[in-house]
Amino acid sequence: MRTKRTTMRTLMTAVLLSGVVALGVQGTRAVSGHAFASEIQREAGASYRAAGSWRARIEQRELVGKGVYRTTRSRIIVAGPARYRVDLWESTGSGGETASTTLRDGDTLYTVTTTGDGETRVHVLENVPPDLGFVMDNPLGERVQDVVRARGVRLLGREAVRGRGAAKLGLDRDQVVWIDDETSLPVKEQHLSDGVVVSETEILEFESETSIPAGELDPGTLQEGTRTVEDLGFSECDPPEAFETLGFRPLGPADAGPLTRGIAGVDTGSLAADGAGRPSWVEQYEGPHGCVLITQTLAMKPVADDLPDVTDIPETAATTQVNGRPVSYYDDGWKTVVFFQEADISVCVEGTLGIDELLAFAASLR
Repeated sequence: MRTKRTTMRTLMTAVLLSGVVALGVQGTRAVSGHAFASEIQREAGASYRAAGSWRARIEQRELVGKGVYRTTRSRIIVAGPARYRVDLWESTGSGGETASTTLRDGDTLYTVTTTGDGETRVHVLENVPPDLGFVMDNPLGERVQDVVRARGVRLLGREAVRGRGAAKLGLDRDQVVWIDDETSLPVKEQHLSDGVVVSETEILEFESETSIPAGELDPGTLQEGTRTVEDLGFSECDPPEAFETLGFRPLGPADAGPLTRGIAGVDTGSLAADGAGRPSWVEQYEGPHGCVLITQTLAMKPVADDLPDVTDIPETAATTQVNGRPVSYYDDGWKTVVFFQEADISVCVEGTLGIDELLAFAASLR
């Protein structure tokens, strides 16, 4: 990473010395460096996807009235898609504050909320199916998503953020982000309206770790309060046990490589009360360079000759053949997705791996 960044700094110097400028965000003068900006985009996505376990402190400010900002401070610990903790403190700008904690421990999700008057409520979701949601959708991940999915990114120059060197990018007319030289991750983002900052996110601390101590993600450390419990209908089991509910035996990887199998089982939460709907097999894998989620469901129609039975494949998806199967796939720099159909089973494989790795994993499913 450091070697790559040295090369990128050299490129930045060359761009700055070229003296080629163009009109940028909010009428400022921006350095022309589309190739360098595109490289930063790619590296931001790759760095986040490879981070694995990490912890961060983040501060977000949002304009809620004339000169009044609501501030949200967060402390995030991520050990994987099924093990994480987020502590939030939200201030309204008028002295009030609410606090909340979200902790996921396997297939159980806890949310603890303490209001300004001191009342604490605990909401427990049991039998939660595995997903990649929080790994992708958190205050840091959302900033990375903004960067990698932006079009026409412009290099606006360089600015230090909290004493650290950073490249300043314009994502659109009213959005600016700063990318840290060392981590390649966003350290600051601003949204503007008529030149006024209406929201700002700043990454105060970020640290990638090989592992997170179990005690930091222990549900026993959560504050007690008035408790409610809800069952989401996921049942952890092995593939042979799932046949009676699913009507098929799920495919599994012949060789998962460096990936380790995590939570797996049947999700019946989408079933209607009258028994309509289709239960799904959901299985999660984790590894040193990312994670994978496999979802398998009985197809709604006979197998087509050229496309899998999936209705939400984006227009940008490409097609190929894997083990004689027609496969649709896409990689938008944020996550990678592969769709295919095997006999009467519709399969979706998504993850934070590169597309070649994900296609190889999909090809191993038997």
